[in-house]
Amino acid sequence: MTSPKICQITPKEYQDEIVKISKHYPTFGTDKALPTYSAGLSEEVGEVMGIIKRHFRGDAKPENFKENLTKELVVCQGKFARLNLDINAAFFDVHPWF
Repeated sequence: MTSPKICQITPKEYQDEIVKISKHYPTFGTDKALPTYSAGLSEEVGEVMGIIKRHFRGDAKPENFKENLTKELVVCQGKFARLNLDINAAFFDVHPWF
């Protein structure tokens, strides 16, 4: 099974970009990084769930659902990548989809 090609970037290239961005965060490479990134990921997953809940409950405009969900999922991917980087684990090496 191959993952769908959404854009012209590989998971490795994505993670490399996250490294560049993360170096500007004050917690990158410190003992505060793991709790900061894991809490951030948890918080963003909550945002994803809120979007899904509001969509199915009928509180949100249906035409904004996919766009809002996609934006939050991208943020989750970034938080997940930073979390993996903090423990020196490439997120694209361990899963068979990559």
